[in-house]
Order: sequence, then C-alpha cells, then structure tokens
Amino acid sequence: MVEKGKITIEQGKQLNQELKRVVKDDNFKDETIKDLSHIKDYINSLSRRIDELEKILIWRDKAILERQDGFLIWIITILKID
Repeated sequence: MVEKGKITIEQGKQLNQELKRVVKDDNFKDETIKDLSHIKDYINSLSRRIDELEKILIWRDKAILERQDGFLIWIITILKID
C-alpha cells in the first residue's frame, strides 16, 4: 500500500475518495448479486408453477375427451347407430 509519511495530505484525501468509491462499487455489486439471486429463485418458482398448471390442463383435457367419448358412446347406444 502506501508507506507512512510518503504522501501529501491532498494525495491522502484522493486515495481515501478512491477507496470509498471502490467500497461503494463492491457493495453495489453485492446487492446486485443478491437481487439476481432473488430473481433466479422467483423464475424457478414460476417455472414450477407453470409445470403444475400444464399438468392440470392435460388432466382436464383428458377428462373432457373421456366425457365426450362417453357421451358419444351413450348417444350411439341410445340411437342404435352403427
């Protein structure tokens, strides 16, 4: 780093300002990484919910088709259609 007594007061102030900026940038990066982590978790949660909803829709569509098939078979039986 800097040897004791080898810099002027003005240089010390400049160095201090630079160190503050570096720390502030690092803190901003840490917060950004935390935010990105939360966003990633939220996206994963949404993805799981979408998968669950797709399974429900498939189940619903199968149930509707089975009901329609059953109804058609019932009509054919009643009307004795070959």
